[in-house]
Amino acid sequence: MQKHGLDYHNIRSRPIQKEDFAWADLIIGMDKQNIWNLKQMAPASDQYKIKLCLSILPNQKNQDIPDPWYDHRFDKTYEQLKKSLPKWLEYIEDHFLANNS
Repeated sequence: MQKHGLDYHNIRSRPIQKEDFAWADLIIGMDKQNIWNLKQMAPASDQYKIKLCLSILPNQKNQDIPDPWYDHRFDKTYEQLKKSLPKWLEYIEDHFLANNS
C-alpha cells in the first residue's frame, strides 16, 4: 500500500459480526469461501446484501480475489481491487445514495 501512496496507519479490520448485517447495506467478500461463510452467518432476510467483489466487473462474475497472504501476489490483488472498488462506489452511489436525496 505504501508503494502506491496509500496511508493505512489508522485502518483497522475486524471480523464481521452477526449484528453488522442489520446496519450494513452491502457486504463485499473477496472469494467464494468468504461469501459462503458470510451467508452462513447472515439472517435469511439479509442474504441479498452479500456480494462477491469481482462480480461487479463484466466477464469476472464468479472469480475470486485470492488472499495475498497465501499467494504473495499483493500487486495482483491491488490491481483487482483498483478495478473493482470504483465500480462498487458507483453502485453504492446509484443504489443507495440516490435513494436518500
